[in-house]
Amino acid sequence: MNPNEIKKLKEKAPFPIIVLVILLILPTFFIAPLEENLNNQISKFKSLLRKSRKNLKKRETYKKQKNELKKLNSVLDNIQKELPEDSELPEIINTINDVAEHHYVFIEFVRYELDSSFDGLNIPCYTISMNLEADYSNIRHFIAGLESLPNPLMLSEIVVASGKNYKVKLKQLVK
Repeated sequence: MNPNEIKKLKEKAPFPIIVLVILLILPTFFIAPLEENLNNQISKFKSLLRKSRKNLKKRETYKKQKNELKKLNSVLDNIQKELPEDSELPEIINTINDVAEHHYVFIEFVRYELDSSFDGLNIPCYTISMNLEADYSNIRHFIAGLESLPNPLMLSEIVVASGKNYKVKLKQLVK
């Protein structure tokens, strides 16, 4: 290259450098806001993804709980079907008296009390408190006879009062 050409290039050199600088810097003015927007959208997407995963876990838990509730409701319905009507209480009392006579147990005192719920459930029950007089073996046979009855009669308390005197508390679930 001759010196004149070099001189011409040096005169024109600032123009390509300025154009090059503009071409390098100009896109950053356009790209920087887009990049910032992209980063904001990514963080929003990540938070939505976390929330979605939590909601999916909750939905699975709710499905399991719903199935469990259905099972428990069916069990409750089955129990309700087996419970005697409130009007059947005299028959149940007669059955208890028959079992007592069969096992030579003398019933001195009986008290019946209706409770609106049983163990926090919305199932009414009668609490039957009895004072009994009999030998220990007869009381054992009497209790075994009560437990073998087909109705849901539950023994809740047995207390030896003195000698041959016993206090027994039963619960009879009803509809």
